[in-house]
Amino acid sequence: MFGLKFGGQKGAAQANPEFEGEYLTVRLNARVQPMDRGEYFEDPLNDTISTAGIGEVTGGGTQLADEPAGIEYCDLEVCVANSSDETLMAIIRRLEALGAPKGSKLIVETDGREIWFGEHEGLA
Repeated sequence: MFGLKFGGQKGAAQANPEFEGEYLTVRLNARVQPMDRGEYFEDPLNDTISTAGIGEVTGGGTQLADEPAGIEYCDLEVCVANSSDETLMAIIRRLEALGAPKGSKLIVETDGREIWFGEHEGLA
Protein backbone atom coordinates (compact mmCIF):
# COMPACT_ATOMS: atom_id res chain seq x y z
CA MET A 1 0.00 0.00 0.00
CA PHE A 2 1.07 3.54 -0.60
CA GLY A 3 -0.25 4.78 2.74
CA LEU A 4 -2.55 7.65 3.52
CA LYS A 5 -2.17 10.46 1.03
CA PHE A 6 -3.69 13.75 0.02
CA GLY A 7 -4.83 16.30 2.51
CA GLY A 8 -4.35 14.72 5.86
CA GLN A 9 -3.07 16.09 9.09
CA LYS A 10 -3.25 12.55 10.40
CA GLY A 11 -1.05 12.27 13.43
CA ALA A 12 -0.30 16.01 13.60
CA ALA A 13 -2.81 16.52 16.38
CA GLN A 14 -1.05 14.03 18.63
CA ALA A 15 2.06 16.22 18.59
CA ASN A 16 0.00 19.32 19.44
CA PRO A 17 -0.65 19.63 23.19
CA GLU A 18 -3.80 21.74 22.66
CA PHE A 19 -5.67 18.60 21.54
CA GLU A 20 -6.67 16.53 24.53
CA GLY A 21 -8.91 13.52 24.75
CA GLU A 22 -9.29 10.13 23.14
CA TYR A 23 -8.63 9.47 19.48
CA LEU A 24 -10.91 7.67 17.07
CA THR A 25 -10.27 6.67 13.50
CA VAL A 26 -13.27 6.63 11.20
CA ARG A 27 -12.54 4.40 8.21
CA LEU A 28 -15.07 5.19 5.51
CA ASN A 29 -15.64 2.62 2.80
CA ALA A 30 -15.83 5.50 0.36
CA ARG A 31 -13.67 5.99 -2.70
CA VAL A 32 -13.79 9.78 -2.76
CA GLN A 33 -11.19 12.41 -3.53
CA PRO A 34 -9.72 14.36 -0.59
CA MET A 35 -11.72 17.52 -1.36
CA ASP A 36 -14.93 15.48 -1.54
CA ARG A 37 -14.08 13.70 1.72
CA GLY A 38 -13.90 17.10 3.40
CA GLU A 39 -17.10 18.37 1.84
CA TYR A 40 -19.19 15.22 2.33
CA PHE A 41 -17.95 13.95 5.69
CA GLU A 42 -15.14 15.82 7.45
CA ASP A 43 -16.53 19.37 7.61
CA PRO A 44 -20.17 18.46 8.43
CA LEU A 45 -19.06 15.97 11.12
CA ASN A 46 -16.72 18.54 12.64
CA ASP A 47 -19.48 21.16 12.70
CA THR A 48 -21.84 18.75 14.47
CA ILE A 49 -19.48 17.39 17.12
CA SER A 50 -17.73 20.67 17.89
CA THR A 51 -21.08 22.47 18.30
CA ALA A 52 -22.27 19.67 20.61
CA GLY A 53 -19.03 19.86 22.62
CA ILE A 54 -18.23 16.21 21.87
CA GLY A 55 -14.89 16.76 20.14
CA GLU A 56 -13.41 17.72 16.80
CA VAL A 57 -12.10 16.27 13.56
CA THR A 58 -8.33 16.68 13.68
CA GLY A 59 -7.31 15.22 10.33
CA GLY A 60 -7.99 12.81 7.55
CA GLY A 61 -6.42 10.89 4.73
CA THR A 62 -7.05 8.87 1.61
CA GLN A 63 -5.68 5.34 1.20
CA LEU A 64 -4.43 4.60 -2.29
CA ALA A 65 -4.53 1.02 -3.57
CA ASP A 66 -1.66 -0.71 -5.38
CA GLU A 67 -3.72 -2.79 -7.81
CA PRO A 68 -5.95 -1.70 -9.37
CA ALA A 69 -4.74 1.85 -8.97
CA GLY A 70 -7.18 4.19 -7.30
CA ILE A 71 -8.62 5.04 -3.93
CA GLU A 72 -9.27 2.18 -1.51
CA TYR A 73 -10.91 4.09 1.38
CA CYS A 74 -10.61 7.30 3.38
CA ASP A 75 -10.06 8.01 7.06
CA LEU A 76 -11.03 10.75 9.48
CA GLU A 77 -9.16 11.29 12.73
CA VAL A 78 -11.42 12.48 15.53
CA CYS A 79 -10.52 13.60 19.04
CA VAL A 80 -13.30 13.27 21.61
CA ALA A 81 -13.51 14.13 25.29
CA ASN A 82 -14.45 10.49 25.98
CA SER A 83 -15.31 7.41 23.98
CA SER A 84 -18.58 6.65 25.73
CA ASP A 85 -21.21 4.67 23.87
CA GLU A 86 -23.32 7.84 23.63
CA THR A 87 -20.46 9.77 21.96
CA LEU A 88 -19.65 6.95 19.53
CA MET A 89 -23.29 6.50 18.53
CA ALA A 90 -23.71 10.26 17.98
CA ILE A 91 -20.75 10.20 15.57
CA ILE A 92 -22.02 7.09 13.77
CA ARG A 93 -25.56 8.49 13.44
CA ARG A 94 -24.22 11.71 11.92
CA LEU A 95 -21.97 9.87 9.46
CA GLU A 96 -24.83 7.61 8.39
CA ALA A 97 -27.01 10.67 7.86
CA LEU A 98 -24.21 12.06 5.66
CA GLY A 99 -24.25 8.89 3.52
CA ALA A 100 -21.57 6.67 5.06
CA PRO A 101 -21.43 3.43 3.06
CA LYS A 102 -21.80 -0.08 4.45
CA GLY A 103 -18.45 -1.53 5.45
CA SER A 104 -17.31 1.63 7.23
CA LYS A 105 -15.97 1.34 10.77
CA LEU A 106 -15.11 3.44 13.79
CA ILE A 107 -11.94 2.42 15.61
CA VAL A 108 -11.36 3.48 19.23
CA GLU A 109 -7.58 3.89 19.43
CA THR A 110 -7.34 3.50 23.23
CA ASP A 111 -8.77 -0.02 23.37
CA GLY A 112 -8.92 -1.20 19.75
CA ARG A 113 -12.71 -1.53 19.61
CA GLU A 114 -14.11 -1.58 16.10
CA ILE A 115 -17.71 -0.65 15.43
CA TRP A 116 -18.97 -1.39 11.93
CA PHE A 117 -21.58 0.93 10.48
CA GLY A 118 -23.01 2.33 7.26
CA GLU A 119 -26.38 2.25 5.57
CA HIS A 120 -25.68 3.11 1.94
CA GLU A 121 -24.48 0.71 -0.73
CA GLY A 122 -21.40 2.69 -1.67
CA LEU A 123 -19.88 5.99 -2.58
CA ALA A 124 -17.30 6.49 -5.27
